Amino acid sequence: MGALKAQDFEVIGLNKELETNLQSIKSSKFTIKNISSFNKELSVSLDQKLLLGGSNAVLCYNGNCNSSSIIIKLDGNSTSDDIELILRGGLTEFKSSIPLEIKDLNYRKDLILDLNIAVSNKIQDEIFFKNDNFTVNNFYPNPAIDQAIMHYSLSNDGSQTKIVLQNVLGSIIKEYKLDPRENELQLDTEQLKPGVYFYTLLINDEGLATRKLIVKK
Repeated sequence: MGALKAQDFEVIGLNKELETNLQSIKSSKFTIKNISSFNKELSVSLDQKLLLGGSNAVLCYNGNCNSSSIIIKLDGNSTSDDIELILRGGLTEFKSSIPLEIKDLNYRKDLILDLNIAVSNKIQDEIFFKNDNFTVNNFYPNPAIDQAIMHYSLSNDGSQTKIVLQNVLGSIIKEYKLDPRENELQLDTEQLKPGVYFYTLLINDEGLATRKLIVKK
């Protein structure tokens, strides 16, 4: 992740390998340095059409986010604040090379950088929720056919912890209490109709996180 140079500006700290899981988010930050003595106006853009399976990406700068392009204004011999590239995984796995294009709008100079973007189904390795007392992983496999498994670790501090499973209409299908003396919840998906469900982690009746579970036959 060294400097990637055009004639008179360079990109610093860009991670050209960006991977996330299905329905998850991964971000990467980089900066642009103006190595000339002239003021610059740069356009930074990413080709969304090459992102597959419902995945998308946004570029954020100084609190402004856009899925098509952002504008960076730099004085001579100055460096931008952090530019954030946020990748949101969709419902389909894919790998692709996506060009990140940086255009000098004043002098018509371009720098095109190929990013290796991947969305994979590694949800079993991903943490659903974590704090000082709890670690709860996502259900896997996802999509599930016969069974989905959730691993967790809870401190025995008296908190009431449960997983609530709902259908797409918001109706509660079932509630599962998480026992701090155990570390695994097994969900029998064979009894569920194929489709999309949502599971929510509640601690003392406070909803802390929600994720999607797909059931297939």
